[in-house]
Amino acid sequence: RQEQEDVYQRKKKEASQWCTLDHEHGPNCRRPTGSCSHDHQKEWQIYEKSTEEKIQAAERFRQEGNEEYRRHNYGLAAVHYRKALLQFDYTFADGEEEEKKVDSVKVPCLLNLAACKTQQEEWDEVLTNCRLALEINPRSVKAFYRTGRAHLARDHFELARDALMSAHEIEPTNPDVVAALKELKEKMATYKVRRREVFKEMIAGHEVIEAEPAGAAPETEFA
Repeated sequence: RQEQEDVYQRKKKEASQWCTLDHEHGPNCRRPTGSCSHDHQKEWQIYEKSTEEKIQAAERFRQEGNEEYRRHNYGLAAVHYRKALLQFDYTFADGEEEEKKVDSVKVPCLLNLAACKTQQEEWDEVLTNCRLALEINPRSVKAFYRTGRAHLARDHFELARDALMSAHEIEPTNPDVVAALKELKEKMATYKVRRREVFKEMIAGHEVIEAEPAGAAPETEFA
């Protein structure tokens, strides 16, 4: 009987972690079809916090990420920023004032994560995090700037110009934006020169190919 009781208590404890029904958990609990077997205890712990506690936790993770970024530990910094953003996946702001508090921490975390991914040259993530930041603050110069840098790194000149000009319109004297626009202009000029050179090489090669048959030796026929 003691062994049976021990088994029951163990299964009761296990079932309480995934069974969503409001009843006495135990061996008779059945996992729903297609349910996730992942342990969501950490998510529940975040969900049960107050919004103010989540904001404080996110701010703490952000500061830890900033410290690692200053040490050039971009991978570890990104982990801290992701932990900060995770707090907001389970946050539902109550009112405009509380929403402003959430956004005041969330936007810097998105931008800092984009900065890490810029250093790691993971351009898709840079673009994603900047887009999320712009959804909250459509006048974020850093979001436009880092979007422009990502497009510039991929030689997407038109997209880079659109993003950088948006940043320039908001802050015309921002030195990073001005420098990026100068770099964009230089890369576009270099690209045009290189394209003309390639075109000339193609034309020259085509003329040589056409000229060869005139001086070519006649083919020898074999019996």
